[in-house]
Amino acid sequence: MNLQFVKYFVLLAESKSFTLAAKRAHVVQSTFSSGIKKLEEQLNCLLFFRDKRNVFLTTEGQELLPKAKKLLANWEEMQTFKEKTSRQVLKLGLSPDLDFTAILPLIKQFHKRYPSYEVQLVEKSCAMELLETLKKNEIHALFSKTALSLEHVQQELIREDPLGLAVPLNHPFAQLPQVDVRLLDQSNFIERSNCSKRDEILNFFQSHQIKINTVFKAKGDEMARALVSAGLGISLIPVLEKKPKNYHIIPLKAANFKRKIFLQWAKDNLAPPLKYFLEEVQFFQDQLALV
Repeated sequence: MNLQFVKYFVLLAESKSFTLAAKRAHVVQSTFSSGIKKLEEQLNCLLFFRDKRNVFLTTEGQELLPKAKKLLANWEEMQTFKEKTSRQVLKLGLSPDLDFTAILPLIKQFHKRYPSYEVQLVEKSCAMELLETLKKNEIHALFSKTALSLEHVQQELIREDPLGLAVPLNHPFAQLPQVDVRLLDQSNFIERSNCSKRDEILNFFQSHQIKINTVFKAKGDEMARALVSAGLGISLIPVLEKKPKNYHIIPLKAANFKRKIFLQWAKDNLAPPLKYFLEEVQFFQDQLALV
């Protein structure tokens, strides 16, 4: 009997939704449904009643649920014992232009929950190198600002942060509730060369006939924040905190730019480090939703 199918069964019994249960299991719904069907075939009984809107446990399913939970609990205890007797490693890939500040809370949260794990951050110069490293199983997962559509890669959107106008503390815009884009004309602007929305932002300025004076091209978000804090210009940066200490963040009127960060991993990778990290990702997303 496949233990993964047993986990699918418990997730479906708890969520009463194939869509939600598949999401919690980090698999596509067709894979999840196939697993439930195979478990029913192995046990030679129907575990769920299904209709268009609802999923209910059958009598056999109700009888199996506590046994399945006990089985998974025992397995978790065995995994925990194994982890205590050996040093575990989680390898995560990232590119130099990724805003590490955005993923740091997730990594910190994982380390707090699994202190026995060593987290190795593998940096590559480009997305293609990262994907090749993932393909060779040299890393468990990677962070990316670009969504992928590859058959062997699964992904999860872990952050979607709005871009706000960052201005120095003493800037005339600092006291405004929001800034009309027309006020940016001829402003000293700090361009983020790592910005995935760079072309979209420049087209936005052009469509509004705004000419900006690019004074710096920052390689990363931290550099852009530092330049703004030093009073050297303004910039559009991801909003990670509502009230930063060294600069102000102000909404830009009529603009709705958002920076996305994805976690991507090989579909056939069921290694425990990745499994536990994906569970932490789900918890991290739930926390962001509450903010």
